[in-house]
Amino acid sequence: MLRHLPFSNSIIGRMIFMKKTFAVIFMILMGVIVSAPAFAADTNGSAIFKIDTNLAQAGFQGDDLKVNGIGASQTVGFGIFVKDVNPIRSFNIDVTWDGALADISTKCATSIAADDITINGSAITLGETANLLGDPTKGPGEVKETGHYYGSYAKFGGDEVVSTDYGLLYFFALKTKATFVSEKMAVAVKTTIGWTTGGVGSRYLGQRYFYVNPGVVDVKNSSWGKIKSQFKDF
Repeated sequence: MLRHLPFSNSIIGRMIFMKKTFAVIFMILMGVIVSAPAFAADTNGSAIFKIDTNLAQAGFQGDDLKVNGIGASQTVGFGIFVKDVNPIRSFNIDVTWDGALADISTKCATSIAADDITINGSAITLGETANLLGDPTKGPGEVKETGHYYGSYAKFGGDEVVSTDYGLLYFFALKTKATFVSEKMAVAVKTTIGWTTGGVGSRYLGQRYFYVNPGVVDVKNSSWGKIKSQFKDF
């Protein structure tokens, strides 16, 4: 048995060496995984998104978040714009509203085409606005259900986009129900952008609200609690 000890010790020694090597590699990998978000922490750190209801003029004109005087079977909507993206290749939007009051419109699109339409209480010609990503492809997992829309879109091929100015991501529209009689309605919009330069990453840009028939309330200066109390079942 003693003659086998050197051989056994050799095996044990190699096992210990491999175990230590594995531990070192594991720690290095963990260091990379933990530190990776830090390298991407500032990517699109200045990016913002806003809602524009001035649809008669191309591009972003302002961030008026409310429309009044809306009745039954009328179309309401807005453009979703982003600014200071560096870079962007994809985005997703998540929109919720009271499904008992309105349905998603067939007018929704990733661009705004010139068209005569009555929207937000006015008869206008839509101001043509191309998508910031050109003609993005719709990804899997689109959701269209009562009171909820989710969609993801991405640019395939070519360079990612960098823009310090406002660029359109999506044109979203709803059509009020035939039973809609000047009810108050709030539409919540969440936006996330993604990129691949320097490693795949994404940034949630937050949530904004679009208000239908809020009355005289100043939605920019009033607290959300005060505004929310005016909306039925929201």
